[in-house]
Amino acid sequence: AATSADASAAVRAAAELEARGAAREARRSELARLGLRTFLTMVLRHNFVHADLHPGNILVLPAGGEGGGGGAGEVRLGIIDAGLVVELTERDRRNFLSLFKAIGQGDGELAGDLMLRHAREQRCDDPAAFRRGMRNLVESARAGERGAFNLRHLKVGEVLLEVTSLVRTHHVQPDPVFTTLVCAIVVLEGLGRQLDPTLDLFSVGLPLLVGA
Repeated sequence: AATSADASAAVRAAAELEARGAAREARRSELARLGLRTFLTMVLRHNFVHADLHPGNILVLPAGGEGGGGGAGEVRLGIIDAGLVVELTERDRRNFLSLFKAIGQGDGELAGDLMLRHAREQRCDDPAAFRRGMRNLVESARAGERGAFNLRHLKVGEVLLEVTSLVRTHHVQPDPVFTTLVCAIVVLEGLGRQLDPTLDLFSVGLPLLVGA
């Protein structure tokens, strides 16, 4: 027959399993945020884009390297295989900064205007309609009471398909570097969604814009 000691042991075991699960989820969320910060630091501070950021090219390493030195549980990311890397000019960097800020602040109309102005060549037949389309697109992508861009609700791939449709409809020719950044962000979204579906893209990214 089961005893009170058996019941207590079962409760302790269940609590330990729950604690391990919570720790595992916290680590996954930490890695998702670290990956996003790493990517945005690469773009905003170091002016280049690694355009092939699939999981095989991202290593999770102890924070202190081979010799240790990091705190318990701390990690860093190592990015390998730089065969597909695009260096950003100062113009590219400024353009991305302004577009990122506009989208992060929920100003889709400004984002549309920036896409029009940043293109090296433009044949847009109705700029006002394109700006309105971008405004509606950004507004529909926002989720929650505080308007957070949350990966659980925001499917970047679907949004980008809508942008592609809008671009095609209005004959907008986006900057080629923008296209490269978009591809990298799509891959990053997939990784982030696997690790932490609740990750708020712009709450992590906007602080990095300070001083960028």
